[in-house]
Amino acid sequence: PQPDVCRSRLWTVVATMLALCMAIPVAEARAPRKLPDLRRGDVRMAVSQQALEVIPLTVHVSTQDGDWVTSIRRITRWIDRTNSALRPSGMQVRVKAVRAMGESNGSIVRWRHRRKLARLAPHDGSVHVFVVNRVELNQRRNADQRVRGIYWRYRGLQPKMANREYIVVSRDAPDTTLAHEVGQLLGLRHSRSEQNLMCSCRRGPRQVFSGTQQRSMRAGLRRFSRRQRR
Repeated sequence: PQPDVCRSRLWTVVATMLALCMAIPVAEARAPRKLPDLRRGDVRMAVSQQALEVIPLTVHVSTQDGDWVTSIRRITRWIDRTNSALRPSGMQVRVKAVRAMGESNGSIVRWRHRRKLARLAPHDGSVHVFVVNRVELNQRRNADQRVRGIYWRYRGLQPKMANREYIVVSRDAPDTTLAHEVGQLLGLRHSRSEQNLMCSCRRGPRQVFSGTQQRSMRAGLRRFSRRQRR
């Protein structure tokens, strides 16, 4: 097939998937390929979500050979799962932009990699979510410390880095990972309950945030908003 035909088919498939999900305006950052601007007009969802406090997300997706390292379908599942967990607290996440990153940000395994991402996470009021090939804690040499996601906040002495914070999610992360990391950003600690989203061992048919955690996250959102204004 000709390149123009392939591109047209690709945009049609993506538009069809997103028609069943929330609005995700897409913006081009460094990608070699222009990303389509896709919008959704689901009146029923808009009405039901009017009372929810919105946490805006800016999603940055790493690229490999010119393509995203993960799919719109998977990212949409992460968003939907996070919103189902946050809804009892009166909050929701909403994607305001999706930006493609270069391949150099594909693996986050060193502290310098984290600091590099921090420069792409300005204080603009949104939670910056970076989707990459690989995430590693890298606490010890020659040890496999791969994880599916991390929340990172700079706590050093460099003024230009003060309060920089963001979430990193690996391309093959399960649907609960983003919700877990949003919980950490909003101040939650890990839990030992397998039915709780803040447990690293999450198991069972349906993991949730507890009532106490829901109240704590609302206070955490206010703290995050204050940090963004500094």
